[in-house]
Amino acid sequence: MSDTRKQDTPTTAERLSSFLGNHRKFLLILGTVLVVGIFAAVVIFQVVDNRMEQAAREAELLVQDWERWTATAKEGEDSTSDLQDLESSIRTRAEGILADYSRSYGALRALQVLTQLEWKLDNYAAARDRSLEITERFPRSHLVGTALANAAAASEELGDVDEARSFLDRIVAGEGAPTAEKARALFNLGRLSELEEQPSRALQYYNRLVDDHPDSNWTNLGRNRIIWLTSQGVRADT
Repeated sequence: MSDTRKQDTPTTAERLSSFLGNHRKFLLILGTVLVVGIFAAVVIFQVVDNRMEQAAREAELLVQDWERWTATAKEGEDSTSDLQDLESSIRTRAEGILADYSRSYGALRALQVLTQLEWKLDNYAAARDRSLEITERFPRSHLVGTALANAAAASEELGDVDEARSFLDRIVAGEGAPTAEKARALFNLGRLSELEEQPSRALQYYNRLVDDHPDSNWTNLGRNRIIWLTSQGVRADT
């Protein structure tokens, strides 16, 4: 009786064979989909990798143009024509990178170079806008703090102190952290407060600078301002 039951019960191999036979079409389609998916993933990875390499190469050429521009600018008025040619090359190459590789490291470098170029040309509004473009396109970049600091400096050059303060406030609030710009932002907020004849508020910023960033190079400057303001009878608002 027991031998008959054993014979009637299919083995594992038989069950597997039966399953494969009954689902052969489905398994064939599934296998095809998996193979195509793996192939597509490899192709996409290679395309993305190639694009990143191309963006990096373009960025290197852009930086070389920028370095030639800065070197030529030091030569004086006789280099005006060369400067214009290099500026045109920088702008064309940078805009090409931003259009073709908008989220790449190359695009980040292009925005950096354009910011520096506009600043050197005293195009402060354009320098500010390019700096802010870094914060918008690359919000997680380690350069966000620097970009906000540059935007603040450009706004101050344009005479818009309120806007400059708003960018510095963003750094102090933690945008772009970690960044060495936070100590500098606190000092500049104090400085701007002094310019606006608000010494008590300035003292608050300087005290915060000293308390939160004791090892920063900006801290000694902050201490000097604290000493001077307190010698004038200024007290921090509470």
